[in-house]
Amino acid sequence: MENARTLCQATRLAHQYNAHLKAFVFLPKYYPQTEAGLPFSGIPIAVKDLVETEDMPTAYGCPQFEGHYPMQDAHIVRQLKAAGATIFGKTATTEFAWRHPAATVNPWNVRHTPGGSSSGSAAAVAAGIVNIAIGTQTVGSIIRPAAYCGVVGFKPTYGQISVEGVQPLAHSLDHIGFITSDCHYASLCQQAIIEHKTEIAPLTTIKPQQIGLYFPEQWQTADEELKSLLLNLVNDLEEQGIECKPLACSEQNADWLAALNTILAVEASQELPARLGPDRKPAGEATAALIQLGRETSQQEYQAAITFMQQCRDQRESYFADCDLILSLAAPSVAPAGLLSTGDASFCAAWSFLGLPAITVPAGLSTGRLPIGLQLIGHSFKESELISMASWFEERLPRLKAPLISGENNDD
Repeated sequence: MENARTLCQATRLAHQYNAHLKAFVFLPKYYPQTEAGLPFSGIPIAVKDLVETEDMPTAYGCPQFEGHYPMQDAHIVRQLKAAGATIFGKTATTEFAWRHPAATVNPWNVRHTPGGSSSGSAAAVAAGIVNIAIGTQTVGSIIRPAAYCGVVGFKPTYGQISVEGVQPLAHSLDHIGFITSDCHYASLCQQAIIEHKTEIAPLTTIKPQQIGLYFPEQWQTADEELKSLLLNLVNDLEEQGIECKPLACSEQNADWLAALNTILAVEASQELPARLGPDRKPAGEATAALIQLGRETSQQEYQAAITFMQQCRDQRESYFADCDLILSLAAPSVAPAGLLSTGDASFCAAWSFLGLPAITVPAGLSTGRLPIGLQLIGHSFKESELISMASWFEERLPRLKAPLISGENNDD
């Protein structure tokens, strides 16, 4: 476990790094005193700009909402404050959590994307400014940026945390989760927010006995360096007596992804115009294209996709066979070069579609010194077990230190 970042340290580091990192879109000048003796007492927590805060502006990553103050805090913000957290600031997001990127750069290499849509949250944690940041995921927006930035990303089971007060992208797929510096802080969030505990138990580690391996069709085109890392890890696991076997359900990934894309487009075409109103248009071409795609999709297609998703969610436990967890790459590559794209979420999409809990842990650095993330997927509503097994992996994988941040750092 890393040392807890104090408010004073976080403030100093944010003012030192944010001009280069562009992780925060708002930092208050003053912070209210928080109550001692609560789970998050003394812990500064960053909140994604998609999540409404009454005392800080919320722009949803859209320039047209700059300076917008919501009437009240989102449910998750009220939970954090009640548990003693200091809301440290608002982190950058892609426009409405879709593909139009924010200005945030990757702390490991400023010429590479930090991922999306929780780009600012991942970069703020990776830079060591805060130990916890709130993220959201509709397809891969917690797991992917956390993997690209070399930190822990934790997405609970769909519906575990209320999304009230969070701008929806697709309500059937939207999740709230956490980006943290290690599994200890993921466990803290799990206990305080999902389990509503006031007394936090120490994190325990659990060694998995049987692991399912997820090899969707995107595996074939994934970077060889990442594929070798995962396969070498599987060999190590088997030498430790852990049974590892490919999942038959990997073959269903294409159908899952097609249904997810249909649901996302239709629901976004309803959700986003409701926020924009008749007189506003999204700033990004990708956002406008998504809305248009949803409008062109028939209700019959949408209802068929919803029915299929519910059928798959009803039988999702059977996909595990007898496995304790599923192991996968978090993304088919490390963070791509350039800031115009947020990367490939294909390895994350299935678990958003099925609503299963997922967590990514850093597994080392590539030859280009960019983080590699592994993804672990757990049984529904068994987040504590998943975090404990992720902690077992974390103890055995390389620990990454916060990178040095500057306007010229780690150039290719």
